[in-house]
Amino acid sequence: MPTQPPNSDKRVKNRIPVKIPVKVRLENDGGYVGRNRQLHTSKLEAVALDLSMSGMQIQLEKPLEVGYVSQFELHLGEGTAPVTVFAKVVRSTPQGVGLQFLILHEKTRAALETYLKKVPARSAQPQGSPA
Repeated sequence: MPTQPPNSDKRVKNRIPVKIPVKVRLENDGGYVGRNRQLHTSKLEAVALDLSMSGMQIQLEKPLEVGYVSQFELHLGEGTAPVTVFAKVVRSTPQGVGLQFLILHEKTRAALETYLKKVPARSAQPQGSPA
């Protein structure tokens, strides 16, 4: 069963510096193909700069508007399956986009907790870089 981070939890959780790949699912439901209306989706590559149990900051080429809600796929390391979170853009600056997690399924929550417990030892290293 999904759980929701409390709304009063704004930045109470410590953000840990990371450099992990993120895919942002972009949707445009205004496209038509033939007579059938179809949902066009694409994924935009990004990098998470910090991460907590309540949100993250990502850096990407295309800015996202405050209030935008979508799926974000995090790649927490080799040998682990990507995790998907639903998040809302709460801040958008040239330095990055601040996201607040809206829904975390139990498996995702467990994967994030495990990752965050291990990350301080490697927080300065991008994923896939030698230590």
